[in-house]
Amino acid sequence: MFDWHNWIVELVIAIFFISGFVVFYNTLDSWLTHKFINRARGKQYTRIGLTCFAYVMAAFCLLAENWNPINSDAYMNWALYVLFVPVLDRDVSRLENVVRFGGILIFWTVNNNLAAPIYWVSLIALEAIMVVTNLFPHLLDRSRVLTVGLSMWIAIAFWLTQTQLMWMNIVMGVVMFAFMELFTVLYWSSERREQREREALVEQVNRDTLTGAGSFFAFKDDSMRLMVRAQEKREPLTLAMFDIDHFKRVNDKYGHAAGNFVLKQVTQLVDAKMHGQMGAACGLFRTGGEEFNMIFVNATVGDVKQLGADILDLIRAQEFEYEGQQLHVTLSMGITALTDHDMSFEDVYERADGLLYQSKQAGRDYVTVDA
Repeated sequence: MFDWHNWIVELVIAIFFISGFVVFYNTLDSWLTHKFINRARGKQYTRIGLTCFAYVMAAFCLLAENWNPINSDAYMNWALYVLFVPVLDRDVSRLENVVRFGGILIFWTVNNNLAAPIYWVSLIALEAIMVVTNLFPHLLDRSRVLTVGLSMWIAIAFWLTQTQLMWMNIVMGVVMFAFMELFTVLYWSSERREQREREALVEQVNRDTLTGAGSFFAFKDDSMRLMVRAQEKREPLTLAMFDIDHFKRVNDKYGHAAGNFVLKQVTQLVDAKMHGQMGAACGLFRTGGEEFNMIFVNATVGDVKQLGADILDLIRAQEFEYEGQQLHVTLSMGITALTDHDMSFEDVYERADGLLYQSKQAGRDYVTVDA
């Protein structure tokens, strides 16, 4: 006879379990993202960490299944849940999604009789689910119905293989998984929506709306954080400040719209050149009207000096065409690095500003490097 009282208790516990799982998963996501923000493969490291967390939780559920076989049905559902929910994450590559499905396949195999034909049939359903999540991740993100439908699909495919159980246990196993996933979709959707609103607000504050470069606020925040990091790790940190020579003349002669066009074009060219030569461990910020700053993590003045000269050559040779007019501009730049005597990043900034002034005094279109 089916134990309804025990099933209801397991369902209530499951809801608390998945609430904690979702909160911890999102918290871990944010923590890893912040920790690896300056790494070239930071996002990949974050996703690896989240996958490992799901694997550890699933392994714990499988251990609990062996230690407490009376509630094995609930533990199997929880293990399937913590392995399945991450594959619905749309921010992973197809290869990473396949790896996450590998964890489900291992769980599937451990909890099945490989000699049973229904096991092999169920693998077809599992493969179909993997194809859907790989090909239509954004559709899953927008459609709660499709997400719950896939959850029902995988639950039915798994529980039908548990032929050693009574039919009522199989049906209620599917029902419990459906309740868990429905609660997750509602709860996680709300969490993700709030998270995206926060991210959009942060992006709005941290991004210069005209050029797409980092804002002055982002520059202040990143510079202080990276300075602390550089001092702790004893790594070099270099700042390159530049501005557009005689930019006021561009505005006066061609109009502010033309000036804005030049600002956007210069930003795109410099950003592409900077990342092309220095990789991901750098950032470009608009800190004034025509003033920009570039921060380079774990790079010396010598490493950045050639890039500065190349950027000046690139802009000097560029023809900016705006409404039939050919515009030519040049840049002046000052490059310095964090020293042991700097009390704050303001010291580095003022030194770079002084070097930029020296470039102006030298006739503009010039790079001055800290000795």
